[in-house]
Amino acid sequence: HTHTHTQRLTPRSCPQSSSLQVWPAAEPPPPAPAADGGADVFLVHGFGASSGHWRRTGPALEAAGHRAFALDLLGFGGSDKPVGHPFSTEDWAQQVADYVRAHAAPGAPVVLVGNSIGSLVALAAAARLAEEGGGPSAAVPAVAGVCLLNCAGGLNNKGAADDLRVAVFLPLFWLIDWLLSIPSVARALFDRFRSRANVAQVLRGVYGDQSAVDDELVELIFRPSEDPGALETFVSVITGDPGPRPEALAAGLPPGVPLLVLWGDADPFTPLGGPVGEFFQRKLCAPPDAAGRPGARFVELADCGHCPHDDRSEAVLAEILPWLRVECSRMSC
Repeated sequence: HTHTHTQRLTPRSCPQSSSLQVWPAAEPPPPAPAADGGADVFLVHGFGASSGHWRRTGPALEAAGHRAFALDLLGFGGSDKPVGHPFSTEDWAQQVADYVRAHAAPGAPVVLVGNSIGSLVALAAAARLAEEGGGPSAAVPAVAGVCLLNCAGGLNNKGAADDLRVAVFLPLFWLIDWLLSIPSVARALFDRFRSRANVAQVLRGVYGDQSAVDDELVELIFRPSEDPGALETFVSVITGDPGPRPEALAAGLPPGVPLLVLWGDADPFTPLGGPVGEFFQRKLCAPPDAAGRPGARFVELADCGHCPHDDRSEAVLAEILPWLRVECSRMSC
């Protein structure tokens, strides 16, 4: 079980939300049903982040009558960072599926929300839960919806090689992969990359609201980089296989599962006009009569970067909360 590689972490960034659960507790807490009309919402962070990145979103979901759960994916946050572990979308998806099974209340609608590579993991986990036989009376919870926030094209930049703006840098990516294969060089590059000053600079480049890049956020990203195995996790993900593309993962989402796709229009990592953004906006979320997926909706978020849930959480909540009400009503929860 992949979850045995992780440890319990209480997110210091969410003190106002004592029921925000982080995987794994020593024993799964007894299910406490959400308020009438509420869902069990599972939040999956992106590369280099952790459960604390949902500091603005989780408490707001709970205040609206839902139960919010966040976990640190293996290799990130407070979870273990096992050297030599083959990190992959599929492995993380199994971790999320295990987490959902451990924490979802019987009969509660389960909604998966992911940011960046967490979106890829959320899609894969939804498919995995469906394969394992989800349903109202089943041991495996049924997925009532999936929400993607600025979905990544892969686990690293090589997954976006079909974007000409990225493809021209492929030789550079290969050079970086080679350099990272040299331990002393990898350590030097990692230490420079992970400095608090550089973390803050990178975050300011991917956030629309500069005031959201505060000391708490910088520390949230920086602190886990000091853990044993953090360098090896970084090298493994950056130099490894980018994994399945979002197009393939979206095709594996079971029919009838609603999909909400939110996209910050100022994202330099996965730009709205890039192949991934275009796929979701123009193809998957097109009207059904234009060969789009039934129940899929795309919303562009103005003046927002790669991490909408923390950058402009009010804009994200303005879309997610009404959507959750509709989907919960549909499932008669």
